[in-house]
Amino acid sequence: MLIELLTQAYANKHTIIFGEKEKKLSNKIGRVFDHIQSPKKDTENVKFIKNLSQTNTYFSIGTLNGFVHSSSNLPVAQDLINFADNFESYMSLIIEDLNEGKNE
Repeated sequence: MLIELLTQAYANKHTIIFGEKEKKLSNKIGRVFDHIQSPKKDTENVKFIKNLSQTNTYFSIGTLNGFVHSSSNLPVAQDLINFADNFESYMSLIIEDLNEGKNE
């Protein structure tokens, strides 16, 4: 939920309008991440986005969604730590951007 809210807040700030093909959260994240990273792409970031959109990877949005909406598919602590590590840079970049100019 936090990832989705941050993604939408960034899109609103930068007037990014999601099209019909971007109804899925992974597509929205990919579009926002491309906007944030456009001047400085690196292989780690590309891997992050690739993992998000694949349905069979452990760190995909689909897997995270399965954890959130299933009462029988509960992650162990290490799974949550791994997800947090995977999303840390994405969320940090958005939070930094959303906070720009607030303390001036």
